[in-house]
Amino acid sequence: MTAAEPVRANVYRDFIRKFEPYGLNPRHFFSAYGLAEFTLAVSNYGRTVQAFDRAALRRHEVQPANYDTVAADTTMLVSCGETLGTTEVKIVNVTADPRAARDGEIGEIWMRGPSKCQGYWRRPELSATIFEARLPGEPPSAPTWLRSGDMGFFHDSELYICGRSKDMIIVRGLNYYPQDIEALVEGDTRVRKGCVAAFACDGESGETLVVVAELKHPHRVPDARSLNQQLLQALGVAASSFVFVEARTIPKTSSGKIVRHLVRERWLEGQLQVLSQVDTVLDADAPGAEPGLEQPRAWLGQFGLTGAETWTLEEAGFDSLKLVEFAQTLKEQLEMRGGHDLSRTVDLRSLQKIAICELFDLVDQVAASAPHARLRLKRALSDLGRKHQTIEAEMMRRDTRLRFDPGSLPAAQALCRPSGGGVLLTGGTGFFGPFLLASLLEQTADEILVLVRAGGDDAMRRIRAGLMSVSADGASCPEGWEHRVRPVTGDLSAANLGLSAAAWRAVADSVHTIYHNGALVNYLLDYASMRDANVGGTNEIVRLAMSHRPKVLNHISTTFIFGWSVQETISERDTNAAMDRLDFGYSQSKWVSEQVVHDAMPQGLQARIFRPALLTPSVHGGGYNFDISIRLLAFMLNHGLSTTAQNQVSFTPADIAAANIVAIAQTPDSVGATYHVTRDEYATLADVTTILAELTGQAISGLCAARVRAGGDRALSHLVTSCFPCWSSSFVPSTTSRRWSSSATTIAITVASVTHRPSERPILRSATWCWASCGSCGSTTSCRKRVPPTGPLSTRVRLGWQIMLEGRISNVPHVSPWPFTAGCTRHDAQPGRGV
Repeated sequence: MTAAEPVRANVYRDFIRKFEPYGLNPRHFFSAYGLAEFTLAVSNYGRTVQAFDRAALRRHEVQPANYDTVAADTTMLVSCGETLGTTEVKIVNVTADPRAARDGEIGEIWMRGPSKCQGYWRRPELSATIFEARLPGEPPSAPTWLRSGDMGFFHDSELYICGRSKDMIIVRGLNYYPQDIEALVEGDTRVRKGCVAAFACDGESGETLVVVAELKHPHRVPDARSLNQQLLQALGVAASSFVFVEARTIPKTSSGKIVRHLVRERWLEGQLQVLSQVDTVLDADAPGAEPGLEQPRAWLGQFGLTGAETWTLEEAGFDSLKLVEFAQTLKEQLEMRGGHDLSRTVDLRSLQKIAICELFDLVDQVAASAPHARLRLKRALSDLGRKHQTIEAEMMRRDTRLRFDPGSLPAAQALCRPSGGGVLLTGGTGFFGPFLLASLLEQTADEILVLVRAGGDDAMRRIRAGLMSVSADGASCPEGWEHRVRPVTGDLSAANLGLSAAAWRAVADSVHTIYHNGALVNYLLDYASMRDANVGGTNEIVRLAMSHRPKVLNHISTTFIFGWSVQETISERDTNAAMDRLDFGYSQSKWVSEQVVHDAMPQGLQARIFRPALLTPSVHGGGYNFDISIRLLAFMLNHGLSTTAQNQVSFTPADIAAANIVAIAQTPDSVGATYHVTRDEYATLADVTTILAELTGQAISGLCAARVRAGGDRALSHLVTSCFPCWSSSFVPSTTSRRWSSSATTIAITVASVTHRPSERPILRSATWCWASCGSCGSTTSCRKRVPPTGPLSTRVRLGWQIMLEGRISNVPHVSPWPFTAGCTRHDAQPGRGV
């Protein structure tokens, strides 16, 4: 599916033409339309490419081109399909008072339905304009419309998008406010204040940024490259063109506001009095130009760089996607010059820390085959990586200690099992949080406070949506939940959790148990970027737990605290004290967070630590998980690939994990221990893909580290090396055998009278059958059918995986639900070990 950017007919066709020889069915590739304000999809399954008369489109009229129309007089548009579900879409003429557009007339796209958001955070006036639009003649009781700001029309019942009316600038899928760009350009002393217009314009490879600025003096032209460097450093975006015009050229309203769409139209039509225009796109972006050995820096133009910048990529504001693309392109450039060994030294974390000019001075020397150039580049990247790792490790070690003195806190009473009061849950509206909340509602009678960023009615709506998403039918909540659940508006990354002193004291006095599940999850950010939310948040939670009345903290950690460990068996008593193989920010921040809890326990904190492994949607298909493991499994299934790694893979349904955690937490004697919330059976990823192969009849070949290092499929190499950087270092998965020991969990669950789960194979078989069944029915909403297979199973499974990734899997046939299940014992675990 393509939907993130305006769908271009030539790209759509080229994609199909490129991949059809490799098995892509054109019927399985389609376009869609949606926006964040409507969370998210509006229409889908568009496959029609239609030519329209270009002159008519300029008049906001829809006129399909005739067969004999000259191609230069047509515009090719790709349909975004029909509207989904109960969504209503209206094309509205907004040139004067809004009115419903006539058939064949282009207008602004308005929509309404259950997916429409309430508004923008703390912007009531803008929210009223965008989210509460009405058409003349509608009754006051009628639902209001959302104004998309996009221009489009219906043709043959399908939605087409032909332009954007709102001022928001979208470049590379990211939103930029024109005011921010204009303010930076106005900082140049040669530019007139309040006389800059920034807008997006279609370029050869997508939307580009154009900046038009009035000059104070016609002969004093700013340095466009310097302006671009400021934009890149401050906002992470670069302009493709700077257009400098005479004073009093840019059109404004009577109140002095710039009319950006008029500036854009006049520039496109050549009606501006241009003094100077500087196109900053490098020659590599010109038609027909290909970056090669003779142009070592030409490819930098696509990232808005020259190679002379004195700041780092991190300071330039590169987002995670842009950083990965940059790293991959750099690797390809090095390999073009025979530097395959250098390519393997390129590390995402190191790239964020080195000055751009320093990096490309070394790259230029490699391109020029200077003596020892390769050694210098390899050494520079290695030294930088080691330096960064040393600084990061020192910071992590310091952060393992509490940031406060427990002795200075308002004294809690003697340690005892708390009674009365309620429960505080953090991260209650993410993926795993609603499962914990549902289990708390089922197994306890306490009032439950849920820490959320949203406030008021929006907080309850988010909590309700989370509970509905994890329910068996996908549409209901536990009876009476609204009388027991109370939202608390706060922020994990802020001091005092973002609470006022009074709110902090009220929570500290009113709860007896805390489930700390909230965390920032990102596999590309480094430790420093995740420190405030994950480590700082844990410190604040621990401080709250140790203040005033006694409380028990149930800290939701992760098996990722062991990183890419090659230890044969990992017990619950292990803490990875040596920080072995922690090489990405999420695992590092979660390890430090757990160490903070360990540091507090000898000083009076009553706590349990739970380490879930890989969590999947529930056995009923509830939940919405975009976890990297699910994406990787879908990728491997679609490409017929497996792995030779012997690491234990513990896919655990989230409802089972949550039920186990809450059940153990109800046992007083379980305080003070650590629990691995993993599966009973030892299974590897190869075992999982073997089951998938049996179900699909599809051959799945083994994938080892050597194949990844050798390159192979570029998409595969890009995915694996980006997600699992250790595969390009000394770690060799094909020789690794890691198992989770979870004897403490087994004993605790036995005490809690929790029944054991069925084996992994029946669950995975049933779940896969469910995904296949969902895929075969072609549903675009939550599918709760048990449809027997009718077509090629491999096709249905692929569609099922797609539905799963969109959060739409449902009931698992042939599996009876069970209340709770055993934690995670290896067959060779020793009774009592780890207690």
